[in-house]
Amino acid sequence: MKYFLSAFILVCAFSANARPGERFNRPEVRPVMRPAACTYNLEEEKAYRTGFRFVQSFTEFGGRACLFAEDACERERMSRWDSWNYRCTEDFSTRSTPTRRCEYRIETRRGFEPEVFSVTGPAGCGIALDQCEKTLKSKRARGTVGSRAVCVQTSSSVRPSPPPARLVSASCTVGEHNSRARAHRVFETYTATDRARSYQEARDRACSNAMDQCQRRVQFPFYCKVI
Repeated sequence: MKYFLSAFILVCAFSANARPGERFNRPEVRPVMRPAACTYNLEEEKAYRTGFRFVQSFTEFGGRACLFAEDACERERMSRWDSWNYRCTEDFSTRSTPTRRCEYRIETRRGFEPEVFSVTGPAGCGIALDQCEKTLKSKRARGTVGSRAVCVQTSSSVRPSPPPARLVSASCTVGEHNSRARAHRVFETYTATDRARSYQEARDRACSNAMDQCQRRVQFPFYCKVI
């Protein structure tokens, strides 16, 4: 009985001093789940109610990504004086899920072994750990690693890439007028087209380019004005 109690105490003491990875050869892993992406598009109703056209997109990341993206879109919609002509719709084509990539390596007293066990997918961590432990067991049997070698996680999930920005185009025309003429006659026109993430930004750029073209050519009493 005394020998049994002594052996039990020794086993408990060894387990208490051992690292978590050495007790069961399975280190504690807390994989990090990165957020998914969600996009809402602001759309404007076309003339004669023939449909809607894209104006601007709002993309958020996180567990409540869709809620935040929709709120941002609605704030932009309500900030416009003719908000009833706009709507916010979810863009399902830009939905993305995290790219879950787990990597394990065998760690010894001398450092890491050259093998890398990396798997991408929902069950990536479990598969990579199983591969690592099988190799570790084989190396122990051959005597190439010691009994204290363990499999450790060296990387986990990565954040998904944001969806590419969606650009819209807009055109603008500037007319050449005569300040001395009574009638509002347009003598010459200058049109430019530009692209941006929102329709208003694209139109502002186009008008600026068209105005520059006009102002480089006119002289008093002529002046330039957006038509």
